[in-house]
Amino acid sequence: MLPVEHNGDGFHYVVSYSRHEQRGGGGGGRRAPEVAKRVMDWRQSQLVVAAVEAYSEYVVAVQAVNHVGPAPPSTVERRVGHSAENGRHAPAAFDF
Repeated sequence: MLPVEHNGDGFHYVVSYSRHEQRGGGGGGRRAPEVAKRVMDWRQSQLVVAAVEAYSEYVVAVQAVNHVGPAPPSTVERRVGHSAENGRHAPAAFDF
């Protein structure tokens, strides 16, 4: 996001993720407790998260924040991604 779109000082991203746990039978799922990481450098285009469980689904969201506060919840898009064997696999088409 370009500086002109930051709408104030202190702009950064909050990337949150949680393991998506499948329920038996119905195909629904639930999420484990959420973890949030702050990305203070708005030029940073990736975040590598270590120690995630291999071959698991994770729900990932990115939210913009500045000194006024977080962007409205309606702007937070959640995606389900899969961890790879080595724990480094991003959800497809996840732009922010």
